Amino acid sequence: MSSDAAAQLGACGFPARWAGAARCVLLQTAFGDGQGVLAAWNAWHAWLASRAPGSGQPVFDSPQLVIVSIAPRLPAAAELLRRHACAPWAPLAVQLAAAWPPATPDLHVLDLEPGVRLLLAVGPRAWLRQLRLQANVVLLDEQHPPPGAPAGAGHWDIHARKALSRLMAPQAVLLGSSTTLPATHPPRAAAGRWPKPASRHAIVIGAGIAGTCSAAALARAGWTCSVLDAHAAPAHAASGNPAALFHGTVHAGDGLHARFTRACALRALHVHRALIAAGVPGRADGLLRAHADLAANVTWPADWVQRLDAEGLHRHVPALRADSAWYFPGGGWIDAAAAARQLLDTPGIRFHGGAAIHALQRCDADWCVLDAQGRTLASAPTVVLATAGQWPELLDAHGQPAARHADLPAAQRTRGQVTWFDCPASLPYPVAGEGYAVAWQPGQMLCGASSQPCDDDARVRDSDHQFNLQRLAALTGITPASGAVLHGRVGWRHQTADRLPLLGAVPAAPLPLAQRPERLRDVERLPGLWVLAGMGGRGFTWAPLLGEVLGAMVAGGPLPMDTRLVDAVDPARQLLRQARRAVAG
Repeated sequence: MSSDAAAQLGACGFPARWAGAARCVLLQTAFGDGQGVLAAWNAWHAWLASRAPGSGQPVFDSPQLVIVSIAPRLPAAAELLRRHACAPWAPLAVQLAAAWPPATPDLHVLDLEPGVRLLLAVGPRAWLRQLRLQANVVLLDEQHPPPGAPAGAGHWDIHARKALSRLMAPQAVLLGSSTTLPATHPPRAAAGRWPKPASRHAIVIGAGIAGTCSAAALARAGWTCSVLDAHAAPAHAASGNPAALFHGTVHAGDGLHARFTRACALRALHVHRALIAAGVPGRADGLLRAHADLAANVTWPADWVQRLDAEGLHRHVPALRADSAWYFPGGGWIDAAAAARQLLDTPGIRFHGGAAIHALQRCDADWCVLDAQGRTLASAPTVVLATAGQWPELLDAHGQPAARHADLPAAQRTRGQVTWFDCPASLPYPVAGEGYAVAWQPGQMLCGASSQPCDDDARVRDSDHQFNLQRLAALTGITPASGAVLHGRVGWRHQTADRLPLLGAVPAAPLPLAQRPERLRDVERLPGLWVLAGMGGRGFTWAPLLGEVLGAMVAGGPLPMDTRLVDAVDPARQLLRQARRAVAG
């Protein structure tokens, strides 16, 4: 865009023009040197200061600014600082550089300060078609059109212009353009999007990492959340292990699963780092994934991942028995139960333990949560099901017209046991491979986890301890001292056949063949009912971002994830596949 970004924003009344809304969304089609982002952030600062108590101006409750910017090439943080060293927003440039992400082709979520978020879309893909938002202001840069649009002022192709028009809210302001856009297209709503409920109150069922991340995201968006769990304390099930790992993954083809996990891992680092800074035990300064030879020729930014050969690997962890590894600088571990408790301390959340939930029932405009005697425990127009693999049973128990189990991605229930013991040896980083190991306390080593499908035994078994210890020795050479006391914990993970979670609005009962939908957004949903489940053993890597995606779906904000990834985890994906197979047949 042109060099007078601040003047253009000021001329359109930004941001005071949107003072009556819960958020203002600004879309910039080319990040360039960052001037548009910094000018908007600086104007937002000035506006908030003018509305501070004592200024004589009304104070709006918790306004939010979301800036979405597309960067085909991400400049280095040092370049950003040099370019804006003498600008009025130089201090903000320092803050932005401190939050600078790796130059991976992802939609990076950067919380610049409370109430200000930057969604930075990096890479050569046609990002306009992969965003889902309603922009109040669009900064259009015709000299540097986004990926997928041809260069040259006024020469965006019709597809790029249509994509842009779908991202603009009614009465949106378009700046820096001589391009004629088509009439504003209806927004391409997220699957299952419903009119805003009368109340911004949600019930979240399940107080594991999925439920607590979802509740925290909604609370930050100004909602109140009641989190219900059958157990007296949060994170009693699989989310309650002493230490949970978080890290990315690398595949040679960078397919769907790798891109999905990378997007989540990048966000998990920021969320867990903030929790650790708030006092939750853990470390976020690196993790090793042993045996990297499957993707030996892949090159990535060093601040995202580094491939270590045998020599480099043994400099990091001399005892590690592997010939190569991926080192993730942003990986680490966190105390799982303490993290869930900290998330529940977000203002706007109330936890209700010991809730004997038996079923859900539609009651006029609300969902009623019932116990086994049919008594109502709580009610709200919006309910989030974060109960791993048990959530369909809550609907089945009261005959709700939800899709049958066979029509949903099946989630296998797998028993897992972890082992920990006193150990003078230590590891500088958590290590994952065939099993995992982490020095989660001084003098304490944790390893695991066993994996037994369809096993309901809740006892801690010595045979599983021995299995975990054998893998620990094979991975690191570490063994417990003779006579060491072994401690353990059992939990159950739920994982779908395609190894992706379930995130989105709950599908209603499937339609007859002749009426079956061809697109996810056309699948009928149960209004106000959402699910986040099926995360297997990756809950602490996936849940921080997925909770925020769910919060954006419910509250109506910009989705902080590439829509192709969002569609890949939609709980109606199996219904759509069945419909397509039936039509093809």
